[in-house]
Amino acid sequence: MTLVKSESKNATSFYVTKGFRKNGAPITGIVEKLGTVADLQKKLGDGVDVIKWAEDYVKELTEKDKEGRREVIVKYSPVKQIDKDNQRQALMRVLSEWI
Repeated sequence: MTLVKSESKNATSFYVTKGFRKNGAPITGIVEKLGTVADLQKKLGDGVDVIKWAEDYVKELTEKDKEGRREVIVKYSPVKQIDKDNQRQALMRVLSEWI
């Protein structure tokens, strides 16, 4: 996940974005809108560096996201054949058992 700073003439906003693939094409999506600098200063207090807080928050979200992922080992039988039309359904059934 990355921190994106969007500046306009009126305000500077912060967003948390994450890259992924959709139909093979790379896409970046907004995960969370953190708010403008003024909003974050009101929320966090005057003594807090907003940019540093936002960077730390994104690191924390990234680590939580990585913890949620795990390696999956799927058992299969090389002698059992799956119909071509049912391959995706069978794979999804096996994966749903592991999740």
